[in-house]
Amino acid sequence: MKRGLLAAFSRLLERDFDHLLFAHGAPWVGGGREALPAFVEARTEGVGVELVPPEAGGLPF
Repeated sequence: MKRGLLAAFSRLLERDFDHLLFAHGAPWVGGGREALPAFVEARTEGVGVELVPPEAGGLPF
Protein backbone atom coordinates (compact mmCIF):
# COMPACT_ATOMS: atom_id res chain seq x y z
CA MET A 1 0.00 0.00 0.00
CA LYS A 2 1.32 3.42 -0.84
CA ARG A 3 2.71 5.46 2.04
CA GLY A 4 0.70 8.51 1.00
CA LEU A 5 -2.53 6.57 1.33
CA LEU A 6 -1.57 5.30 4.78
CA ALA A 7 -0.74 8.86 5.80
CA ALA A 8 -4.15 10.01 4.56
CA PHE A 9 -5.85 7.22 6.53
CA SER A 10 -3.89 8.26 9.62
CA ARG A 11 -5.09 11.84 9.21
CA LEU A 12 -8.67 10.57 8.98
CA LEU A 13 -8.26 9.23 12.51
CA GLU A 14 -8.19 12.84 13.72
CA ARG A 15 -11.79 13.25 12.56
CA ASP A 16 -15.12 12.03 13.85
CA PHE A 17 -16.74 9.57 11.43
CA ASP A 18 -18.56 6.26 11.45
CA HIS A 19 -18.63 5.03 7.83
CA LEU A 20 -15.90 4.36 5.26
CA LEU A 21 -16.37 4.37 1.50
CA PHE A 22 -13.46 3.35 -0.72
CA ALA A 23 -13.07 3.40 -4.50
CA HIS A 24 -13.22 -0.42 -4.57
CA GLY A 25 -14.97 -2.93 -2.35
CA ALA A 26 -17.93 -2.80 -0.04
CA PRO A 27 -18.61 0.29 2.07
CA TRP A 28 -18.02 0.00 5.81
CA VAL A 29 -21.31 1.17 7.33
CA GLY A 30 -20.95 1.82 11.04
CA GLY A 31 -17.81 1.12 13.07
CA GLY A 32 -15.37 2.41 10.48
CA ARG A 33 -13.69 4.73 12.98
CA GLU A 34 -12.94 1.77 15.23
CA ALA A 35 -11.68 -0.46 12.39
CA LEU A 36 -9.37 1.97 10.63
CA PRO A 37 -6.59 2.18 13.29
CA ALA A 38 -5.97 -1.58 13.20
CA PHE A 39 -5.90 -1.52 9.41
CA VAL A 40 -3.37 1.34 9.33
CA GLU A 41 -1.20 -0.29 12.00
CA ALA A 42 -1.21 -3.67 10.23
CA ARG A 43 -0.32 -2.12 6.88
CA THR A 44 2.43 -0.02 8.47
CA GLU A 45 3.93 -3.21 9.91
CA GLY A 46 3.66 -4.94 6.53
CA VAL A 47 0.90 -7.35 7.54
CA GLY A 48 -1.56 -8.14 4.75
CA VAL A 49 -4.86 -7.17 6.34
CA GLU A 50 -7.84 -6.32 4.20
CA LEU A 51 -10.44 -3.85 5.45
CA VAL A 52 -13.63 -5.77 4.67
CA PRO A 53 -16.80 -4.86 6.54
CA PRO A 54 -18.45 -7.61 8.60
CA GLU A 55 -21.58 -7.57 6.44
CA ALA A 56 -19.38 -8.35 3.42
CA GLY A 57 -17.78 -11.35 5.12
CA GLY A 58 -14.89 -9.59 6.86
CA LEU A 59 -13.96 -9.77 10.49
CA PRO A 60 -14.42 -6.76 12.75
CA PHE A 61 -11.14 -5.43 14.13
